[in-house]
Amino acid sequence: NVQNYMEYSYCSHMFTLGQAAVMRHALQSNDGQRANLITAETQEHTGMNLTSAPVCVPIVDIKATTRYTCVGENVTFTDQSFNGPVTFREWSFEDGNPATSTAANPTVSFNSWGMKTVTLKVGNAAGEVTETFSHYIDVQPDWAAYSGPKSYDMESPTEYQELRFLNDGDHFSDFSPHPVGYNSTRSLKLTTYKDLTGVLPGTQESRYYENLGGQVNAIITPAFDLRYMSGITFSFDYSYATNAVVSDLMTEKIKIYYSRNCGETWSLIGVPNASEISGAALSSAGFAGNIDFTPASDSDWSNYSRPFNAGPLDSRTRFKIEFTASDYSNNLFIDNIRVAGTLGLADDFATEHSLFIAPNPVVAGSDLNIEYMA
Repeated sequence: NVQNYMEYSYCSHMFTLGQAAVMRHALQSNDGQRANLITAETQEHTGMNLTSAPVCVPIVDIKATTRYTCVGENVTFTDQSFNGPVTFREWSFEDGNPATSTAANPTVSFNSWGMKTVTLKVGNAAGEVTETFSHYIDVQPDWAAYSGPKSYDMESPTEYQELRFLNDGDHFSDFSPHPVGYNSTRSLKLTTYKDLTGVLPGTQESRYYENLGGQVNAIITPAFDLRYMSGITFSFDYSYATNAVVSDLMTEKIKIYYSRNCGETWSLIGVPNASEISGAALSSAGFAGNIDFTPASDSDWSNYSRPFNAGPLDSRTRFKIEFTASDYSNNLFIDNIRVAGTLGLADDFATEHSLFIAPNPVVAGSDLNIEYMA
């Protein structure tokens, strides 16, 4: 019987009547004491015969509309506690306005910048539990960090610390410093490769690549005051190799955005084709071959560069490099993030600050005196 589940073929569809009889006997007889599982006494001890379910202590879980905001911007929190009904709750927000709340979905703003901690206590008649979420909200200053050209070549740890990183998926990985770069010794690496050798089939870990598609990671720059810059371009170098063997399976992509309102909303930096890197253009190093990919030379890298037309509203503009993975993704490397251009002065700057520059014009090699009222 090749359709028998206990046969060694690949056409498993049925059990025999005799097999079914053996299984029923194992479950219903007293030979293995399994029949005791459904006795009235067991049902009474385990609570199966209760007219109402017992009340359990809740398990705390929360969610925020964003994990990245600015001073004074609103963030809405949601109590997602489970395992038991919540009859009372107490929120605490570090330097928040309000600082405490008993609402299920409080809206909060923060008075200072930095990584903020959120605490939630929930409970019911069965008990209460408190959970503290340290560094849960990244609150950025409400001013621009730079008003001129800036480059992040990742050679200094302070550059990595100025950037912000988002993982909106199931936290398979995060961007972190790596000792390989484009024409340099460091870059940012997003590790999506996972060695499944020795992993048991059917486990959650064995389904890693089946769940990888759709995971989103992003790099966000500090704010730039671009109102007095001209000829602006936003660029970066990237190195990527895919596990996909045909182009139809390569659905991973990079999209580039900008925001003028501290990330509350994001817009593509240009038309869709100019704001996205996908397909063969993304796979700068070709096929990875299911290895832990690392660029071997500068030829494994490509460059993205896009002009940006700044206007009066670009007093606090941020840029975002967003990577969406597929089930065939491998590691991604980002280096040399640049905001380039020429910095000028506001038309009234010289008047407002009593700007004095002499001599003007200046002869090469001679001293230049600059004075202004701060």
